[in-house]
Order: sequence, then structure tokens, then C-alpha cells
Amino acid sequence: MSCGLRRYNLLPVEPYGRPCWEFQCVIRGRAHSFPFREEGITAPPALYIFPPGHPHGWTAPAGDLSEILVFHIGSSAVSRITAQRTSGEPAVFVLTESDLLRLRSLYDWLHPHFVDVEAGRPEVLSAGVVLLWDLWQELENRTPLRPGTRAMRAADRIEQALAFYRRSVTRNPSVEEIASLAGLSASQLRRAFAAAGQPPPAEMFRTIQMDLARRLLSRPEETVSHTADEMGFGSLSAFSRAFTKHFGKSPRQLREIP
Repeated sequence: MSCGLRRYNLLPVEPYGRPCWEFQCVIRGRAHSFPFREEGITAPPALYIFPPGHPHGWTAPAGDLSEILVFHIGSSAVSRITAQRTSGEPAVFVLTESDLLRLRSLYDWLHPHFVDVEAGRPEVLSAGVVLLWDLWQELENRTPLRPGTRAMRAADRIEQALAFYRRSVTRNPSVEEIASLAGLSASQLRRAFAAAGQPPPAEMFRTIQMDLARRLLSRPEETVSHTADEMGFGSLSAFSRAFTKHFGKSPRQLREIP
């Protein structure tokens, strides 16, 4: 298990076959696996699933900073579940906000049992494997709406807008920019969020942005000024004001909390 930020453009992973199942979720950024038969599905958050022995690598465009979440599962640990999956083909799925929340929660639940071999409970890890396979089954059975096929529900427009935002969060795009990418006006996008009972898009976008900034600042080597640049702010003071408004503490104050 691992999670964090990757610059695959600087440190690409050459293709090789891992001896285990790999579930890698690209939460944001433009990282993608290669070679892959579904190269068009790259809008985050996206979940890539590879069976044991399937050679694949990872790369990203220049300047990209991607956030990823990874589960590696030994074949012997899932022999009963994988017996029905004989094709040996990889899979990729675009995730919803609900899917992403499930994966984050699963990671947070399993990780203490993974890192502490003596105190960890193997039955918890086994349950986590089953939950991953349950999610996979749900994703395979899902037929999501796509632009141009039929009218999109408000919830689908929201998922699309959030995916566009994650992809360009380091530019600090405006609501108007994201709405345009989704083929809507800013007012139409706001109405879609309201119709789905969600906070306004600007509020949702800022939450995604500040959550990423907080994750960046959790790394000891990261500076506040560099994080401000990564988040697309024109000045350190503008970033500090936005961060303080969102968390109630400045970036430096938050780092001082044990």
C-alpha cells in the first residue's frame, strides 16, 4: 500500500510485470499507464487494475504532479476471488466522488494493519481485499453517462466538472473555465451543483485545492512558497489567505500541529 505525490515525467516507471495484483488510483494529475489498451480513459480520478505478470509502466506529461493511491495484493491472498478472472487483461475505470471516498476510507482503515506487522490484524487486510473486489465488480457493471450520448443528469455534470478541475488544479482555474470545458456556462454549472444538493462549484473546487495543498505541506522538504506556486497562486500572500480562510490556520500554523 502507498499513497502520495508522483512526478512520473521526471521518474517514469519502465514497463515490467509485477508478481501481484496492482490497483492504482490516479486521484489527480495526468499520470497514466503504458502500454494500455484503454489509453483514452485518463481523466482523474481513474482506477487502473493489472493482474500479476502484466508488464506496464507509468509516465506523465512534463511538469505534471499527480496524486496516486496504490494497493498491491499477492496472488495467493486472493486465489479464491480471482479464480473467475481468467482473461489476464488489465482494466481501467473513471471513478465518481463516492468511489474515491470509498478508496480513501479503505486505505485509511487498512494502512495501520499493513505497517504494523505485529499489531496488525490479518483478517482486516483480508476483508479489505474483498472490498476492493466488490468495488471492481460494481465498476464493471456500471454504465456511466458520457457527453454526446444522451442528456446528462446534474450528478454526471458535477462528476465531469470535478474531473476537469482535478486535471488542471495547479493552474488554479476559475469556475468559468471549468464550466466551459464541460460545455456549460458558469450559471448552468452552478445550477447543476444546486440541483444535486451539492455546495457551489467554487466551494467544492477550493476544497480539492486546499486538500492537495495540505498534503503537499505534510512533506518536510516542501516549502510554503513552492506549494503556493504548485497551486497556481500568483503570490504567497494570496495562497496564505486562501489557506487560512479554509482551515482556520495559516500554512505555517498547521505544520506546527503535532
